[in-house]
Amino acid sequence: MIDYMGGNDAFEKKLDELFIADSKLTGRDDGDISGMIGQYVHGNEPSHGIIYLYNHVGRPWKTQERLKQIMNDFYKASPDGIIGNEDCGQMSAWYVLNAIGLYQDCPGNSRFLVCATTFPEAKINLENGKSFTILNPNKDRTYYDPLYIDYAAILKGGAYTVAQQPTKEEFAKMDHHKSYANATNSPTSFASVPIILASGQSFRDSTLITMEAYKAPTIYYSAEGQTHSYQKPFYIYEGTTLKAWAAYKETGPGRTSRGVTARFYKMPHPERKIKLLTTFDSEYPGGGDEALIDGIKGEQDWKKGSWQGYQGKNLECVVDLGARKNIKSCSAEFLQDEGSWIMLPREVEFSFSDDGINFSDDCIAKNEIPDDLKKWESPRSPMQDVIIKQFIGNLKSSQSARYVKVQAINYGKLPNLGIEERGNAWIFADEISIE
Repeated sequence: MIDYMGGNDAFEKKLDELFIADSKLTGRDDGDISGMIGQYVHGNEPSHGIIYLYNHVGRPWKTQERLKQIMNDFYKASPDGIIGNEDCGQMSAWYVLNAIGLYQDCPGNSRFLVCATTFPEAKINLENGKSFTILNPNKDRTYYDPLYIDYAAILKGGAYTVAQQPTKEEFAKMDHHKSYANATNSPTSFASVPIILASGQSFRDSTLITMEAYKAPTIYYSAEGQTHSYQKPFYIYEGTTLKAWAAYKETGPGRTSRGVTARFYKMPHPERKIKLLTTFDSEYPGGGDEALIDGIKGEQDWKKGSWQGYQGKNLECVVDLGARKNIKSCSAEFLQDEGSWIMLPREVEFSFSDDGINFSDDCIAKNEIPDDLKKWESPRSPMQDVIIKQFIGNLKSSQSARYVKVQAINYGKLPNLGIEERGNAWIFADEISIE
């Protein structure tokens, strides 16, 4: 990753940008986001390994400076002394390990980084009956030598005294970060999984496909039952499933990557266009401006991102059929997951026009499914209460029009349950069908 981003200096600069960036957040307000330094969020457990990346580019003092800042600012001896959500004890485990001067930055790797100790002496009683003591007479030091200790050495027991290099400049010249990287025994020439790139998952007439793989081993892909060697970008003109993998000529462990699959859809009505009169929320674009007419159906697991979301407002859009058509039916699909504040619209209104300005002959599809806003409080399996409903406009007779307006009325503000104050409901919409 360091090489891919331009080397040690470029990688260090990118890390610095994370910690000095503006801490302002955009999008939905989430009170669980806490412990911020720039855009680093210590309250988010998956972020906990980021600060140790400085060690890999020969800047361990930056790791120690951030460790000291986090341990002093975000941990207090009080009932609310831990920021973030203490999931499975990770917030505490992070502190305990760093307080005794060790941290495993890569699970599965036998190397523990030596880091900022809180105590001049820390003793670990091991399960094999031995003990391992870490001695750090100068606990205010900011960088160390060596950067790591192997788990096998810890199991042997005994004492370990942390030493300090005299200057940052001398430390950088010694390339300790390179010896640490080499000690991980990670393969340096394994075939990485390739990336399949396109302008989007759906297209009108054609779309350009590009494939990339780190360090450029040969990329292979299969389409329509045939295998090809990727040479240069190419166009596809029909809906296609592509599977790609990378491989070196030599055989052996790690020389062939795992495969990656991408499905591309040709829009069923490429002549149609859609104009959104209300703006979807950036968190749930569902595929972009044309998601509601692209022919891709949303799945029950809405977290995969195939649904377009609107919070606290109606969905209103106009579909341009490209020419005046006889319309026999029209419908739109919506999703409900009450526990996630996603509610079916109260009703969906379809209206018709020849000029895209004056609409008439409305037909309304009402939601007849009663809501039960309390059932989500009891433990339930994921997706157990998810509903996908097709709202069908019952036309009294065929309509002749070029434009169809679709308006879905939002459920509105959700009622409070107990002490929890709930906000505005979401509309999750997907495919609009006009036949």
